[in-house]
Amino acid sequence: MYLDDFACGVTVEKNIFVDNNVGTLASGWDTKVNNNIIVNSPRPNVFQFRRFQPEAKKRIELMRVDKPPYSERYPTIKDRAEKHAKPGQCAGSESRRNISIGSNKPCVILDRVNNDLIDVDNNLDVKEKAQFSDLSEKDFILKVNSLGLKNIRDFEPIPLEKIGLYLDTWRRELPRTKSGIAVPSEN
Repeated sequence: MYLDDFACGVTVEKNIFVDNNVGTLASGWDTKVNNNIIVNSPRPNVFQFRRFQPEAKKRIELMRVDKPPYSERYPTIKDRAEKHAKPGQCAGSESRRNISIGSNKPCVILDRVNNDLIDVDNNLDVKEKAQFSDLSEKDFILKVNSLGLKNIRDFEPIPLEKIGLYLDTWRRELPRTKSGIAVPSEN
């Protein structure tokens, strides 16, 4: 997951990330990274400040964020652009209830970000890998008595049966894979 320069309003929730760099969130506003399980990640969630380039400021001005469709679909963008002297500070973003397992780095890293503008709460770093039913078989169901469930408030079970591609209004067919066609999840 890589939300490049100033991607805003993205929700990343109830996912399982295994053996990869989970995310860099580069200066976007109102991004929510909540209730995810991160396994063996060399770099879990990184909220990173990037300079707001003059051409980006001009683009926001040209968008007329105080008029529809932006004012209706993204009501916070006008407020963010006006209130924060340094846009790109991840204002309104949050990272809550994430569990990182087996990483030598913290679950959430704030890189040159104004901590007053971002909500990081109730994330858990677990060094050992014994928190799942059978990690070697990619069984990511957390054990009821696992350290993760005891120490993280309000963590919601991840709906494993709903993870993956499925047919909907935007996806009318599934992509072909090396083994055939991807199997749709139940909605």
